[in-house]
Amino acid sequence: MDNSLDGSEDYLTLQHMHNKQEAEVDVDDEDGADGFSGDNSVGAEEEEEEEEEEEEEEEEEEEEEEEEEEEEEEEEEEEEEEDDEEEEEEEEEEEEEEEEEEEEEEDEDEDEEEEEEEEDEDEDEDEDEDEDEDEEEEEEEEEEEEEEEEEEEEEEEEEEEEEEEEEEEEEEEEDEEDEEEGEEGEEE
Repeated sequence: MDNSLDGSEDYLTLQHMHNKQEAEVDVDDEDGADGFSGDNSVGAEEEEEEEEEEEEEEEEEEEEEEEEEEEEEEEEEEEEEEDDEEEEEEEEEEEEEEEEEEEEEEDEDEDEEEEEEEEDEDEDEDEDEDEDEDEEEEEEEEEEEEEEEEEEEEEEEEEEEEEEEEEEEEEEEEDEEDEEEGEEGEEE
């Protein structure tokens, strides 16, 4: 029992004594007795029963109050547990969000790397194509130069042949002239 209950017991004890004194005075006034008549004893028993009932009611009230306090404590504990669970859920959600963000960042990085690799490959291919084109152009130029040289050589050969033919013709003409002159000299 707590202090409030001890105080109520003191109060009841004092009240009981006061009531008892009043009852004794009433009996002395009415009957002229010393306060120990039968009516007085019955009244005292009733008072004791009432006091016991009051005490029982007070105890019941105190028990109810204790039960209410316990229920309130349980409710508070439940609320705290719910709050803790909510906090844990929020933390888990935050962790999941962070993991998702990290995965997204990793995916983005991978995509960027793949794009860069593809770009590098494309650049390499372009460079190879350019080199091939340059080589082809060089080959074509060389072929053209060779063809030009061959044509020049052919032209030179033709010119030489023409010159030779001209020289031969001149020699033949000279020979013919010499023959004609010789024949004329013989005739003379």
